[in-house]
Amino acid sequence: MRSLLAFGLVLPWCLAAVDVPATDRPPFPFGAAFSLGLALAIIPCALYGEAVLLGRSNEANTLFAQSRLLRAERVVAGLSELGSDRPVGERPPIKMRNHLATTLASLRREVELPISVSASSAERIDRAILLVKLERLDDAAGLLSPLVPKDDTATQMLAAIYTDLKRGAESDILYASVLEKFLPRAPTDRGAAAACKAAFAGLADNARMAHRPAEVEAVLGRGLRELPAEAAHFHFLLGRHYHDAGRYGLATEHLNEATRLDSTSFGTPADELLRQIRTSTPGCFAGGHR
Repeated sequence: MRSLLAFGLVLPWCLAAVDVPATDRPPFPFGAAFSLGLALAIIPCALYGEAVLLGRSNEANTLFAQSRLLRAERVVAGLSELGSDRPVGERPPIKMRNHLATTLASLRREVELPISVSASSAERIDRAILLVKLERLDDAAGLLSPLVPKDDTATQMLAAIYTDLKRGAESDILYASVLEKFLPRAPTDRGAAAACKAAFAGLADNARMAHRPAEVEAVLGRGLRELPAEAAHFHFLLGRHYHDAGRYGLATEHLNEATRLDSTSFGTPADELLRQIRTSTPGCFAGGHR
């Protein structure tokens, strides 16, 4: 529809260009004018449509990996209606949409089963996971909050839920407590390092949503210093942050470094951002403005 609208706007100008008073100058060929209008109308829209499909596919895969199934289902439905064939969770969007519909129906039945007031921490966490999958974040937070700060898993989950609920200050407090507890053990404990990695990323997300870009850079820079084994992860996050901020020179540096350190995990997403910088942003002309 964007292409048709754009072509409808361009076509009258093409017709006007060939409908000129008779002069000694030969008329501009109608076929060339029509082809030019068609190209101007369709090619930018096609590139835009391809970028949208790529972005939505990445979003769906991220949501699916995070078990945010209800949100993923909405994105997958859009991809299905647009005819995308990019896989989501190793399935084509149409098949994934059917799979999610069945899964969500089962989860809705399961989550309606009553939970005992004396339920254990593990049972509360399992029920909170079901609620998160169904986007019932307030209910999940209510189940987890009595377990904090004694239960580490509940603390990390609640911090992430508060981020999604736009309760950044409360989320920051929980993430800070995770870092205080686990950072000293991170060099020798992989579980502690993973908890700190998630905490730094969560703090950066909170700062980004609060429009504090300098704080985003400070948090990710600290993560880079404190967790050198996760350098590729933090270089990628910094590259994405600078890309979104329009600082394409710095974005390119960090994305290239992330790919150099871990091409398996970050090669493809980094290449997608670098391609956007080269083809879809002023960065292709600016030579990498910082």
